[in-house]
Amino acid sequence: MVELGQADILIGPYKTPEREERFSFLDRPFYQDRMVFFARSGNPIAWTGNFDSLKGIHIAAVSGWVYGSAFDHARRQLRVSNAPKPENGVLMLVHGHVDLLAANRRNIEPVLAALRLTNSVTELAPIVDVQNGYLAFPRKVLFDAMRLRYNQAFNELVERGELTRLGRKHDVQVP
Repeated sequence: MVELGQADILIGPYKTPEREERFSFLDRPFYQDRMVFFARSGNPIAWTGNFDSLKGIHIAAVSGWVYGSAFDHARRQLRVSNAPKPENGVLMLVHGHVDLLAANRRNIEPVLAALRLTNSVTELAPIVDVQNGYLAFPRKVLFDAMRLRYNQAFNELVERGELTRLGRKHDVQVP
């Protein structure tokens, strides 16, 4: 809807070259996700940051999510199944249908808590990548003035330290 100008703002998309063709983003992101792998507790998998070590390991990735260029490049050689939602990915992992789940803590921790599976899953290090979330606007001249006003207001929010305060309050990583 935002791409077509039927909605004014898309909240939170990660910026990619493909998305930059479809949307106009604010200059600065307002949150940050660390993309990581999750494994079943007690089923340690050696993840050193080298995707070659994951060949033959069955990985679930949430459909439509962006994991970074290194993951995208390695994905062709990996065994990756798509999960329609984070909840599906968690269940695929804990029931042994996959060995790893590629996701971020911000979206997975509430799912684990709701399903009472917090102790069933462990986060692996190092991180896969860092993705920044933005406000995105239609790429139409009609929306340029609004985007510029938001950009100015957001920059002021960052400069006053308000974004950092809000990030701490809501336990969200900010850039």
